[in-house]
Amino acid sequence: MNSDVPDLEPAVDAYGSYARASAIADFLELWALNRQPKSRSDIADYIGDNGWASKLHETFAAPDDSDDADGEDEDLGTDLEIAVGRVFDQIEARNFFLRGEYPFYFDFDSGRLTPSGAATSPYLALLALTIAHAYRLNTASEKPHAVFEDTVARALNEAGHHSVNFSKMRSAFSNFGDAIKQAATSLSLRVAASEALASKWAWDEGTDVIAQIESGFSAMGGIGAWTAVGQATCAVSNEWDRKISEVKPPNWERWLDTQVPPQAFLAVPHQAEPRHIEKLVTGNQGVVLDRLRLAAMLRSVSLEETAILDEVRSLPLASL
Repeated sequence: MNSDVPDLEPAVDAYGSYARASAIADFLELWALNRQPKSRSDIADYIGDNGWASKLHETFAAPDDSDDADGEDEDLGTDLEIAVGRVFDQIEARNFFLRGEYPFYFDFDSGRLTPSGAATSPYLALLALTIAHAYRLNTASEKPHAVFEDTVARALNEAGHHSVNFSKMRSAFSNFGDAIKQAATSLSLRVAASEALASKWAWDEGTDVIAQIESGFSAMGGIGAWTAVGQATCAVSNEWDRKISEVKPPNWERWLDTQVPPQAFLAVPHQAEPRHIEKLVTGNQGVVLDRLRLAAMLRSVSLEETAILDEVRSLPLASL
């Protein structure tokens, strides 16, 4: 990475409109890795000085959430305390969900994070992929989005399933049909039926990773196999609804000849905020695999992930 890169500063919109609290929480972790731990009061001052309180309010609400007990609108967006609380809600969720796998010690009183001592971990690798892509870092290693596709396929494999990086596999074939046949063979599924139509110019049909959730189903020749097809993206949160909707399970049911629609999923290296996940899965009937879920599935860190993590760890960061 270029040594004359200016100090990196947190950007509240780095991950889009629906992951602002997560973006600031990630920078708290970066500061901790850089031995510049920040307290809750530090972050409150920073958010206040930058006028970000109005950007850190909850984006999604149920219809009856908008009125308070007196029937008047409650403007959460201008409340600094609530804005800061939403940032630390993300940290607390990470600490609670991952427990011993969370690579930081979290002081609930001060809000400070301290690295647990692990040089690398699946969580840190996913954090680095998120930062490298969102801040458009000129990493010397492979591009973060390409690395992330491999990460998702490996996470499913290490969780006990059987998956392939279809996006990478597709580049080795001149047409979509041959790529489908190879993917089906790799997953012990039936070869795509000849009558299952796709565009003559199809590339990956919105799917980066294909998985067979339980390999025992292959004993039936693929019929009724429990499969999943998904997008793996580093895109900003505003794009996630469109990305997950690009996956069309009924088409993959025909191409893989399973007779059962696969489960659609969206994988992101970010921590998706709870109500955004609810909105995504309700509107698209797909599963969201975000950083917390992927970190819990992963058991290893690849060389490519390690290289990006090393580069992100060495970044000069702006001090508060």
